[in-house]
Amino acid sequence: MIGILSRSLQRYRYRKYTRHLSLNLWKRLLKLLLILFGLIAVNSFVLCAFESMDAADAIWMSLTTITTVGYGDLSPTTLVGRISTVLTMFAWGIALVGMIASEFIDWRLLKTQKLLSGDWVMQDMQDHIQIFGTPKHNPVTFLKGMVDEIKQIPDFKHCPIQILTRSYPEGLPVELQSLKVLHQTGDAEDIEKIKAVNPEQARIIVILAKDFSDPRSDSFTFDLLTKLQDLNVTTFIVAEAVRPENKVRFLKAGANVVIRPDRVYPEKTVRVMTAPAAGEALDELTDFGGDHLAQLDIKFSNLTFSAISTALSQAGAGIAVGYKKTDGAIEINPPQNILLSGGCLLAIVHEDQLDKAHQTFTELAAQ
Repeated sequence: MIGILSRSLQRYRYRKYTRHLSLNLWKRLLKLLLILFGLIAVNSFVLCAFESMDAADAIWMSLTTITTVGYGDLSPTTLVGRISTVLTMFAWGIALVGMIASEFIDWRLLKTQKLLSGDWVMQDMQDHIQIFGTPKHNPVTFLKGMVDEIKQIPDFKHCPIQILTRSYPEGLPVELQSLKVLHQTGDAEDIEKIKAVNPEQARIIVILAKDFSDPRSDSFTFDLLTKLQDLNVTTFIVAEAVRPENKVRFLKAGANVVIRPDRVYPEKTVRVMTAPAAGEALDELTDFGGDHLAQLDIKFSNLTFSAISTALSQAGAGIAVGYKKTDGAIEINPPQNILLSGGCLLAIVHEDQLDKAHQTFTELAAQ
C-alpha cells in the first residue's frame, strides 16, 4: 500500500512539474471539460432529486453558479441541495472554469509563439504562394520587394504567402510581418518540412537560389525539385538557376519556368509567375551576348516611331521599343504616328546586329 501511495505521489509531482511542457493542450482541456461536465451533471441530478427542479432549471442553476453569474432566480433550499452545490460548484466547479480558461490562454499564447517562430504547421494551408529559401544577400529587401509586387496583382492580393527557411527562427523581420507573410522554420532538404507546407495545394511554388554567385546553389534547387517530384507535386514551379546550362535539367526535374537569379529586380520573378513567357523573355534580354535591350546613342528629331520601327525591321537590325526624350524621361512604346525628338533609341538587338542598327538609325536620323 505504501509503495502504491509513493508511486502515486511521484506521478503527481511529475505531472505538476512538467505539465507546462506538454504540447498536447487539447487533451488536457478535454480532460478538464469532462470533469466539469461531470460535476454539472451530478449537481443537476441532486437538484432534480431533492429540490424538485426540472432538468432545464437544474442545469441552468448549475451553469449560472459555476460561471459566478448568480442571477438569483433559482437557488437550493434543502440541506442536500446546498451541500451538493457547495461541493460541486463552489469547491470544484469554479476552480475548474478558471483552469480551463488558463489552459485555453496558454494554448493561444503557444500558438502565437509558434506562428511567429515558424514552428506552427498550417494543416489546411492551400491556394498559397510557397517560397523555398531566402537569398544570401539582402534577403529582406528582395523578399519585401517581391511580396509588394505580388500584392499589386489583383488575383494574388489576398493569396497567402509562405516561406520555408531556417534564416528566421526567432520570427520574420518586421518588414515582412507587416506584409502578413507566413513562414515555416526548417530546411527544404527535410522531406517532412516540405510536406508541412502543403506544396501540392499551393498555387505557385518559387525556389530561390541560396547564393546567386555560387553555382553550388543549383544542387540545392535540383534536390528540392526531385523531392517535389517524388511527392507527385504538380503545382506551377518557378526555379532559379545560377548556371544557364542547368536550365534544361531543372525543366526535366519538374520546374515549369527557370530563370537566373536577380536580386535587384524582384519584379522579374513576379512577372514569370503571372506571364511565364514574358518573364522568360525579360530574363533572356539581360544576356548581353544574345538579344538584349540596347541603347543607340544617336540624337534624332521629327521622326515617327512607326518610321523608326519600319527602318530597323526592314534592315534586319532589331526591334525599337522606346526612346529617351530630350528632357531625359524614358518612354516605352510611344504613339506610332506622332513626330518625336530624343537623345537615344532603345531597341532589342542581337549582338551581331548592333553595328547594323547603329548604321541604320544614324542614316534615318540624318534624313
